[in-house]
Amino acid sequence: MRKLLIGLVAALLLVGVVSVAAYAQGNLREYTGYQVMNLSSTQSANVRVDYYGPSGVTPVCTKNLDPIPPGGSANVQQKTENCGAAPLPDGVYSAVLSSDQPIAAVVGQVMSDPGTAGAIYKSPFSEYSGVSAGSRKVILPELMSNWFGIDSLVRVQNTGNTTANISVQYYSGTLGGQPTGKPSIAAKTYTIPSFAAITLDQGQINADLAAESGQFQGKYLGSAVITGDQPLAAVVNQTDPTKRVKYTYNGFGDADDAGTELLAPAIFWQWYNTLTSLAVQNTSTTNSVNVTITYTAGPGSTDTSNGNAAGQTKQVTFPLGPGESSTRYEGSAGSSDLATQFNRFGGSARITANGPVVAKVNQTQYTATNGQLPSGAYSATPTNKLTTRVAVPLIQAGFYGFFTSLTCANSSTTQAANITVQYTSDSLSARPNQSGQATHSIAPGGSYIVYEGQANGALADIYKTGSPWWVDGARNIFNGSAFVTSSGPGIACTVNEVGTGTTDDNMYTYNGVGLATP
Repeated sequence: MRKLLIGLVAALLLVGVVSVAAYAQGNLREYTGYQVMNLSSTQSANVRVDYYGPSGVTPVCTKNLDPIPPGGSANVQQKTENCGAAPLPDGVYSAVLSSDQPIAAVVGQVMSDPGTAGAIYKSPFSEYSGVSAGSRKVILPELMSNWFGIDSLVRVQNTGNTTANISVQYYSGTLGGQPTGKPSIAAKTYTIPSFAAITLDQGQINADLAAESGQFQGKYLGSAVITGDQPLAAVVNQTDPTKRVKYTYNGFGDADDAGTELLAPAIFWQWYNTLTSLAVQNTSTTNSVNVTITYTAGPGSTDTSNGNAAGQTKQVTFPLGPGESSTRYEGSAGSSDLATQFNRFGGSARITANGPVVAKVNQTQYTATNGQLPSGAYSATPTNKLTTRVAVPLIQAGFYGFFTSLTCANSSTTQAANITVQYTSDSLSARPNQSGQATHSIAPGGSYIVYEGQANGALADIYKTGSPWWVDGARNIFNGSAFVTSSGPGIACTVNEVGTGTTDDNMYTYNGVGLATP
């Protein structure tokens, strides 16, 4: 049986346990739901879910999903579904999914009132991916405590069969020549039972992390490296309770996620009120590295004279000490890497270094009236790990106000990538278990966006008259999954899932899963 690990599955999140009391606004509490995709194109998948509490070792509950058809998906909502004969008790859980076919999963975190019936959810929304294996070294490139309203919280899961002894080493950085934390931070140690997970709340140890003087006194912006004697998986939530915004990303396993060349498909500067921040971390705890970021502008980008800037590039270079990270923030001209060359930038970033690094990207939209709105995070992918086939477990179009935008980047700077997207709807769609495909071309070094946010829009594959899934007047056009296949170069894909009709953080973001060519 193949296994997939989910580090945080919450029925009703106990606020005091995970220290997110700021999110207990009125009767709102946190829930999770997840979408499981069958990666087999020929066989149905039989999936078992084992939920583990803080004691680990033995599941507190086991749930068998209905068989998932080839290429199809299944959705599980903790608030509305039982595990066995009854719902999971209120609490925080980790989970292990076992299947007789290869699977992928994404997990969504939402708020809801436990006193209301049904899946009625409130922001902030965020998402992360299930992992197929743990790592004895996990890298967290960006952590915060009291950082202008944002705090981070880490869930660490022991994916091994015996108790794990772990050490967490925090690192501080600098910003504008000013320290963003203490220059030396003592490592912290913990134990985790088999398959269980613990919560590390940076806000609770701010005194051990924060800068003691200078512009950022009392604040912390840095990174961490977790090591253990058992394989581990980690998920990071970065939360601004006042703005009701949450970024979520998977911790990076040293063996699979680090590299000397990484690709980030979606980078923005003044892109229709959307911006990004890119955090790069040196995974070595003993050696320094030199990093170069090459930004490539996509269609719609403009230079400082408002001329067409598509295809233009910009390079920046900087050093990173052992374990150190650097955040490239595109939220203001003073901190931006791109402002001196572009008035508007939407494109990709290629990160190269003379030693292994990891990187993750936060995406944020701002408006003058509401401030910070939809937010999400994704991970840059090592180019030597990119494949010509990518699975995206959750795609939506006209689905009760939710839609997705799928962005794929071409790893080759010399050869175009012709891609085929094979979609399959699930049982919640207006036309269930219906498959169909669309084709697109990605220029060398470029990216392509499939945008389902507008009916009959120019960039839509699904949400348009004549598609295999279209039903006039339906509120649930498409909920399902997709395979993206490239004719030649490897590709990296990310997905944003956005809800309409709200002024809060209504966006989920996750990475597509690279697959071996069948």
